[in-house]
Amino acid sequence: MSGSATAAASIWRWHHPARSILGALFILPSIATAQLLCPPTPPAVKHGDEVNICAVTQEKDGPIFKLHVRSKISYHDFILWADEVTYDSNSGDAKLEGHVVVDGGPNDEHIEASQAEYNIRNQTGQFHNVVGTIGLQKPMRHMILTSTNPFAFTGKLVEKNGPDHYIVHDGTVTSCELPHPKWQFNAHRVVMELGHNAVIYRSTFRIRGVPVLFLPIATHPLQKQPRQSGFLIPNLGRSSTKGTILGDSFYWAINRSMDVTVGAQYFSQRGWAQHGEFRARPSEKSYLDLTFFGVADRGIGTPPVSQGGQEVRLKGEARFGDNFRSVANIDYLSSFVFRLAFNEVFTQTVSSEVISNIFLTKTSPGYFYNGAIRRYENFESTDNADRIAILHAPTLEYSSVDRQVGQSPFFLSFDLAAEALSRSEPTFRTAPLVGRFDFAPTISLPFLFPATLFIRNDCCLRAVSGLRPTIQLTGARLTLPLNCDRHRWSASSIVVSSVIKSNT
Repeated sequence: MSGSATAAASIWRWHHPARSILGALFILPSIATAQLLCPPTPPAVKHGDEVNICAVTQEKDGPIFKLHVRSKISYHDFILWADEVTYDSNSGDAKLEGHVVVDGGPNDEHIEASQAEYNIRNQTGQFHNVVGTIGLQKPMRHMILTSTNPFAFTGKLVEKNGPDHYIVHDGTVTSCELPHPKWQFNAHRVVMELGHNAVIYRSTFRIRGVPVLFLPIATHPLQKQPRQSGFLIPNLGRSSTKGTILGDSFYWAINRSMDVTVGAQYFSQRGWAQHGEFRARPSEKSYLDLTFFGVADRGIGTPPVSQGGQEVRLKGEARFGDNFRSVANIDYLSSFVFRLAFNEVFTQTVSSEVISNIFLTKTSPGYFYNGAIRRYENFESTDNADRIAILHAPTLEYSSVDRQVGQSPFFLSFDLAAEALSRSEPTFRTAPLVGRFDFAPTISLPFLFPATLFIRNDCCLRAVSGLRPTIQLTGARLTLPLNCDRHRWSASSIVVSSVIKSNT
């Protein structure tokens, strides 16, 4: 026996394997508007086996539902939209036509298609003329990232063979925003395993629509927080100074908090370049980054003059208990001419300075303790020997904020430092380490006048005491018979005026 029913807008809930729950009628202002208004999906539908059906008009013939004008089907955490739907409540098969949209799932899948055949229970089917995303939500007008690795794809035909398995035919994949991605893979076939990776077959890698590389096979991670070891996309280019450039890199995800990238490049006019980077995040309060770049240069000119070298940079920070903080920023450069020849960043190329700092500091109420090692190097020319190097190793510092002296109106603060240092230049060099002691107390007398004027008077006496340095001048070694103690005092006054305006 068959029957049919039509309504301006109606909703059906279906509980499989086979029993109807209830039908409710929704009255719209006008059928001609074709606007679909559905009540909120009940929690039982999201977490149970109920199917929630809503449409502007619908017909029922036994287990077959025919939904017209605009239709919505809710099942678990998926929502299907289409203009026309034929749904079999016994098998779960649905045929959707016109403005098909599928939303939901644990991976926040969003698929738009012209038509589809889909089984809502098995989550399998086919979609035609598809534009889709994974890891994005668009509740209103603004996109919300639900993954650190969102993924977009298009295809003439997309097959879904399971809850997490897609096959894209004759389409594109990218992590950039559609419809104008900065880069994409145009592929004959893409096999996507959500939560794992996408395997891309017979693809061309394109930058702003321009094909730059053909790849027989490539992979792209689809995890929400992807960390997958493997070879990166090869790089190919041409330079007027390096010639043809060809290289590749390998990425190794050691664990959740550490990874390594190593690679090499071949410069047809110069030789081989090597690069590497180690990154570690042992905790949310610490990190370590180590980078290396070097070139084994064949040289230029006649006879060939090598401009090769290496540069190593280390940056790190760690915070410990009891207000301790450690920071390292170390830079090693083998020669300035290497930076001029091979550094691609203009601001770094024109900089002849190499600065390294390591310090450990502790703060307590009103006092600061600091231990540091500092090195400053400045290349005066492309001659590697023509440079100035100043080393502070180590430096111990102790300072305080202003503190009131007893019950008097005076405030006292101080800076205290003890360090060993050395300096070298092309024409002279000090002893390996020369001691220096620096003490600078400051006494202040503030005056506060009613409401409008504040005056602070400071007086500072600075005393520097150092060991007599041994200096080597163009091969002659001598000890200066000088008193290296220095004293200097300074005074200052600060006047601050404020005007307070009130509205009555």
